[in-house]
Amino acid sequence: MLCGIIPHLYGVALQQSISVTGIVVDAANEPIPGVTIIVQGTTQGVATDADGRFTLSVPGENATLSFSYIGYVTNVNTVLRDVLSLH
Repeated sequence: MLCGIIPHLYGVALQQSISVTGIVVDAANEPIPGVTIIVQGTTQGVATDADGRFTLSVPGENATLSFSYIGYVTNVNTVLRDVLSLH
């Protein structure tokens, strides 16, 4: 299970793209490299780096992100509503 993300939101504005950055960690609070993060309804996505970090431009604060990694349950979260608690 993907357990957490530490997000930072930049450029929050009505009808504008925002940049979401964060770290994906496991239950032991260890970073997970190679997690795929996709903006649902698009082909836009990124993978976390060796330190579990990522930066992704999303269409707005209500964007839905899908976090997936082999061996873990896929998490789907809305940027501003759920991004702090992926379980």
